[in-house]
Amino acid sequence: MEQQLRNLSQKTFRNQQPDDLHEATKVYHQIACPTSQHQHTHVSQQAGKKLKKWGADGQVQHFKARLVAKGFQQKYGEDFDEVFAPVVKYSTIRTLLSIAASKQMLVKHLDAKTALLHGNIEEELYMEQPPGFINTKHQELVCKLQKGLYGLKQSVRAWGTQLSGLLLQQEFQQGCADQSEWYFFHTFYAMWMI
Repeated sequence: MEQQLRNLSQKTFRNQQPDDLHEATKVYHQIACPTSQHQHTHVSQQAGKKLKKWGADGQVQHFKARLVAKGFQQKYGEDFDEVFAPVVKYSTIRTLLSIAASKQMLVKHLDAKTALLHGNIEEELYMEQPPGFINTKHQELVCKLQKGLYGLKQSVRAWGTQLSGLLLQQEFQQGCADQSEWYFFHTFYAMWMI
């Protein structure tokens, strides 16, 4: 019975594999393993993370699967240089909510799903082919990362940089006291994003 449940769980998670999402967002592409001319490049490993999302009734709502890089294997100066990404201050949240309440402004919550998979990374990083998605005709190929991946040290920074560029294109301005605050003023309305 236990083995049957384990097999059922594996099949359920198999249907939730992240590879389609990675292909759609162009997180990586497969290439021949880099040669010795890339002296400081090494192929890292990754792990799959399986999550169950529970509902309020204690039942499993749905299953998720994530491909996670083993970021603890990354070396500073070789695999990444900077990891800083701004985080909103609680005082900014409180101030903006107070302003919104006093002016009877509309407050909306947005969530960028799989945000880390959208930030472009600058470093040249490679990983092994994901388990379960190994190209059987070309097992020697490795995956060259183009975008952030869960577990990479620079993924949050890459996403933050991508989002900042998008907001600047839309003529938002960055707050001085908090780098996570963005605002846009128009004749008839004002918008803040944190």
